[in-house]
Amino acid sequence: MKTFLPIVFVLMTCQISAQNYRTANTTSTTYYEDSLNWMTSNFPFKADNFSVQSNGDTLISFLEVFNNPFSQSTPCIDTASTPWQGQKALLKTDGTDIYYNENNEEITIKTQANLGETWLLFDENITIEATLSQIGMQNIFGVMDSVKTLTLQVFDSLNNLISHSLNGENYQLSQSFGFVSAPDFYHFPNEIKRNLKGVQSPKLGIYNITRNDVYDFNIGDEFHIAEGNMFSKHYYKVLILSKQLDANNDWTYTYDVVRHVFWEYDENTSSVTATEVTSGTVPQQLIPQNIVDLSPLPITFYQDNSGVSGFGRVKNSNIWDRNKKVLDGAYWMENNGCWTYGFLLGVSYMDTYLEGLGGPYGGSSSGNGVIATLEYYKKGNEIYGNPINFDLIMPTETVINESQNLKIYPNPAQEFLNIELENQPNFDYNILVINNLGQIAHQGILTQNVQQIEIQHLPKGIYTLQIRNEEAVFVKRFVKE
Repeated sequence: MKTFLPIVFVLMTCQISAQNYRTANTTSTTYYEDSLNWMTSNFPFKADNFSVQSNGDTLISFLEVFNNPFSQSTPCIDTASTPWQGQKALLKTDGTDIYYNENNEEITIKTQANLGETWLLFDENITIEATLSQIGMQNIFGVMDSVKTLTLQVFDSLNNLISHSLNGENYQLSQSFGFVSAPDFYHFPNEIKRNLKGVQSPKLGIYNITRNDVYDFNIGDEFHIAEGNMFSKHYYKVLILSKQLDANNDWTYTYDVVRHVFWEYDENTSSVTATEVTSGTVPQQLIPQNIVDLSPLPITFYQDNSGVSGFGRVKNSNIWDRNKKVLDGAYWMENNGCWTYGFLLGVSYMDTYLEGLGGPYGGSSSGNGVIATLEYYKKGNEIYGNPINFDLIMPTETVINESQNLKIYPNPAQEFLNIELENQPNFDYNILVINNLGQIAHQGILTQNVQQIEIQHLPKGIYTLQIRNEEAVFVKRFVKE
């Protein structure tokens, strides 16, 4: 019995170390980040076609992805560039997976290698050995999984260890998800490393969101949206009334624009007008599957930390402090079939879609461009932002002789605003400074005919000053520089 237990233990160890690991997740698309790029790029790893050979080996090809040249002078974007995994891989029945670089040179991964085992990973102008240096459990997107770590060493043709950027490099292989980290096979043996960032199914980490994910609404969802620039703006209050699954298993929503106010500033007269466009309308339909803007390039995407955005960019984001998946689109197809990136005078356009919150939001980033922002939403118990106060944008009170009774200076103002109210009665007035969302940005009490208030804390923009009590309202607009 004393001799039997160690033998059993050795057998169990061998079985554990030789579990069925894999490099390619053939059941789902996985997404990998470029660890060296100046921007954060995420590209898919998707086995596109399978071909079983006569000896049982499987030849797979990979989904072609577009190449973003980041150049205004480039007229079209290549939508069929070679994926980072290379064009193909051969998965052998003994657990040896062979990938190919751009020169059709082999990169060998032994998925069933035992701890401490060494093999030739690459043998061309240089020789690269891989050693299975570690096997252990690792938390991957909240899932505990067994992971193998491969460590590289580089030799010359005389088998001398040489200085190389890949010496000591580690790649990891997960039993359930495929590569946790991997080389850029197409450009191998350069030092580009791809790190696993997400899985499409089940949805883990970063994954591509679809139209149904973007427009995942429920009855009673409420959205407050502002769209425009500093000179004119539309304000919408949208309420989801119904949702229904049709025969094609697609959702159809009915929504109502409960309030719609148009606000406009005339810089020639320094006057502001606000018009109630609607107060309750005929309900309208929204069918996500009919929204063609979310159709192109549905699986390739990237994140850009520099301000440039490409179609299909998806990430966990705190954009506008909302922890939602984000999809930004800035590509469209011209009539000639050319995918182009939107530039105007060097300024990029960005349409942003939020998971469960609709879109597009965003727009032109130029000074007078139209920007749509989601200022407030309510989805069940989830509430974020400040509701737009439509009544303060569109006041219902009678304004009393605003030009003669109330004076403000300087206008524009930077740090302080002087308020002068003639014929002040013997009771106090409230001071309200209202931004162009109808939100109160500053408030106080007017206690004398001439009074100064601090405004240096206010963001730049156009504001409405209201001096009011239960009997009267005096209004002036001013510009904060």
